[in-house]
Amino acid sequence: MTSQNRFLYSFDFFRLLSKSSCLLIVMIGILVLIGWIFDIHVLTSFYPGFVGMKPSTAISFIFAGLSLWFLINHESQKLKIYKWQTSAAVVIAISGFALLQSIFDLKFGIDSLFIKEQVSRLGTSNPIRMAQATSVNFLFVGFALLFYSKITLSTTRAIIWLTIPISIFAFLNHLYDSHSLLYPETFSPMALLSSASFIIIEVGFLLFLSIHKQDEVHKSEKRFRYSWQPYAVAIIVISLAAALRLWPLQSLGLRTVWVTFYPPVMLAAIYGGLAPGLLATFLSCFIVLFLWPVFVDQPFIKDFGDWLSMSVFLVTCSMISSVVEATYRAREKVKRTNQQLAAVNLEFEKEIEIRQAAEKKIMTLNRELEQRVLDRTEELRKANKVLRKSEERFRSTLDNMLEGCQILGFDWCYIYLNDSADRHNRRPKEELLGKKYTDMWPGIESTEVYRIIKNCMDNRVTHHMENEFEFPDGSKGWFELSIQPIPEGVFILSYDISERKKSEHELLKLNAELEHRVAERTTELEVVNKELEAFTYSVSHDLRAPLRHISGFVQLLTENKSQAMDAKSNRYLSIISDSAKQMGKLIDDLLNFSRMGRASLRYGLVDFNYLVNQVIGELESDSNHKNVKWEIMQLPSLHADYSLMKIVFVNLLDNAVKYSGKVDSPKIQIGFNKPEETKIVFYVKDNGAGFDMKYAHKLFGVFQRLHSTEEYEGTGIGLATVRRIVHKHNGETWAEGEVGKGASFYLSLPVTDLSDQPNSTNI
Repeated sequence: MTSQNRFLYSFDFFRLLSKSSCLLIVMIGILVLIGWIFDIHVLTSFYPGFVGMKPSTAISFIFAGLSLWFLINHESQKLKIYKWQTSAAVVIAISGFALLQSIFDLKFGIDSLFIKEQVSRLGTSNPIRMAQATSVNFLFVGFALLFYSKITLSTTRAIIWLTIPISIFAFLNHLYDSHSLLYPETFSPMALLSSASFIIIEVGFLLFLSIHKQDEVHKSEKRFRYSWQPYAVAIIVISLAAALRLWPLQSLGLRTVWVTFYPPVMLAAIYGGLAPGLLATFLSCFIVLFLWPVFVDQPFIKDFGDWLSMSVFLVTCSMISSVVEATYRAREKVKRTNQQLAAVNLEFEKEIEIRQAAEKKIMTLNRELEQRVLDRTEELRKANKVLRKSEERFRSTLDNMLEGCQILGFDWCYIYLNDSADRHNRRPKEELLGKKYTDMWPGIESTEVYRIIKNCMDNRVTHHMENEFEFPDGSKGWFELSIQPIPEGVFILSYDISERKKSEHELLKLNAELEHRVAERTTELEVVNKELEAFTYSVSHDLRAPLRHISGFVQLLTENKSQAMDAKSNRYLSIISDSAKQMGKLIDDLLNFSRMGRASLRYGLVDFNYLVNQVIGELESDSNHKNVKWEIMQLPSLHADYSLMKIVFVNLLDNAVKYSGKVDSPKIQIGFNKPEETKIVFYVKDNGAGFDMKYAHKLFGVFQRLHSTEEYEGTGIGLATVRRIVHKHNGETWAEGEVGKGASFYLSLPVTDLSDQPNSTNI
C-alpha cells in the first residue's frame, strides 16, 4: 500500500470514528432522558453518588451529536446543511439561556420545560439547571458547529481545543472529589457523564476537522500529522507555568501572577501562531479565574485593578499572537516571493540559455542557408542553361513539325506560329505575330471553332475537333485541331486533313456506287433464285412423273402377271421398283439440299439432350435398330436452328446405326468436349465398318460414297447435308476412322449469344 493510499485509508478510519462519536453522544443523551422520565438514577449519573446529567444537557448533547452527524455527511444531501445549522442553533439557544440564568440569577423556566426533579436527588445547589461550565462548553461547541463554514479551520480547531481543558478539569474533579476546591458554592459542578460526553464529542469533532475542510488533502499529509502539536504545546507550557506559579513561585504574590503566563503565551504564539497563542491566553485566564482561587483560598478578581490587569494581559497576549502571526505570514510571503523570484530567475536564466542557444542555432542556420542559397543559385544557373537549350530544341522541334503549332495569348494575340502554321494559314507568320486573332480572320466570331477556343480560354477545357475552314480568298481546307489550355493562353495544334477528307469523299462516292451495284446484283440474284426454284420444281415434277409411271406399271405387272412370270422376271420387276424408289428418295434429298442452301436460319436455344433422345426414339421404332447400345453424355444447350440440327443428328445417327448393323454388338457413343471458351465440339462414334482415312476428304461431298449401295444403302447426300448445315452455323465438320474398327464424326459449333442472332426463338 502506498503512502497516499495509507493516508486516504486513515481518513476513512477517522471519519468512521467521528461518526461513531456522534452516535454515541446521541445514545447517551437519549439514555439520560429515559433515566429522568422513568427515574432510573444510574442512567443519569453513570455511577451512584455522582451528580447526574441535567435534562437540558442531555437534549443539548442530542442536538450537538446530530449537528456533527449532519455536518460530516452534508456533502451527500443539501438538506442536511440546514439540519446541522438548525441543530447547532438549538444547542446555542439552550446553553445561552442557561448561562444567562446562572450569571444574572434569572428564571426563564427553560429547565422546567423538559422535566422536574427534586433537589435531594441531585445534590446540587441549582436543581435541574445546567452547570455554568457545561453552558460555556456548549456555547463554544455550538458556535464552532454553527459557523463552521464561515470561519477558518484554525479558528474552529482553537475553539474546540479551548473546551477540552474545561472538560478534563471537570472529569478530574469527580475522580479526585475536589468540587469544594475548584468551584464556588454558587457554581453547579459539571456532571461526570457530561464531562466524559464532552471529551467524546470534542475528540470526534477534532478528528473530523483533521480529515475535512482542507483544500489540498493529498498535499497536506504532513500538516494532518502535526496540526495538533501547536495546541498541545500551548496546553503543556501553560500547565507548566501554572504549576510553577502555584508551587515554587507562589511567594511572588497575586499582582505578578500574569507575569508568569507571558513567556508561555509568547512561546505558544511563536511556535504555533495566532490560534495556539489565543488558546494559551484564554487557558491562562481560565486557570487564574477558576483554578487559582482554589489554591489560594480567595478569588482573584477583587477590584477594578484585577479586571484591568486581566484585560491588559488579554490585549497584550492577543497583540503578541497577532504580531507573531503577522510576522509568520510576512516571512511566508517573503519566502514565497523569494521562491517566486528564484523561479523567475531560473526561468530567466533558462530563457537566456535558450536564447543564446537559439542565436547560435540561427547563426548556424544562416550559414547553412547562405550555403544553400549559393548552391541553389548555382543549380538554377545550370538549370536555366539546360532550360535554354531545351527551349531551343523545343522551339526547333516545333518549327520543324509537320503539324501546325499556334499559341494565342489571353488577349487573343498571336504569340507563336511555326512554319507548318504558315502553310495551314496560307499567310506568313510575321503577318500574324502580335496581331489579334479576330482581326486577322474577320467573321471568325460566328464560327464553332471560335466558340471552342473561347471555352478553352475561359474554362481551361481541352477539345479535339475537325473543322472546315474557309479562307478569305474563298478556298476551303479541312483541319484536325487539338485545342489545349497552357499558362500563356491557348495552344492550337493543327493537322491538314484536306487530302484525307477528299479521299473520304471519293470513298463515300465509290461506296454509294458499290451499294448501287450490289443492289442491282441482288435483284439479279433474286430473279435467278426464283428461276432456279421454278427450274427445281419443274425438274422435280418432270422427274417424278416418269418415276410414278414406272412404279405404277411395275406394280400392275406384279399384281396381275406375277404368277405368269418366272422368278427371274419377278426379280427384275423388284429391281425396277427399288430403283424407282431410290430415284424418288434421291430427288427428295437433292431438293432438300438445294433448299437448305437458300433457307435462312431460325436461331433458338436448343437442348441437345432432348434433340438426340428424340432422334434416337425415331430410329428405334425400326425393329432393325433395337439392339444398338447407346452411350450418351449429358449434352449442353446452344443457340442454333433446331430443325436443321435435328437433320444433322438424324443423318449422323442413321449412318452410325447403318454402318454398325453388321457387327455383333453395335455401340454408338454421343458426347462433346470444349477445347475453347467460344466453341463446343460434338461427336458421334460407332464400332461399325469404319473407313480408310485416305478417302476422308470425299466423305462430305455430294454423291460421294465409300461403299456400294448393295453393301450399304443410301443416296450419298446425307453427310453433304450435314456439312452444309454446320457451315451455315459457322461451324466445321471432320471425321476419323479405321477400316473394321468404326468411325468418329465431329462437328464444332460456336458459342453465340441468342440476342446476336436474327429470327431467334427458344426451343
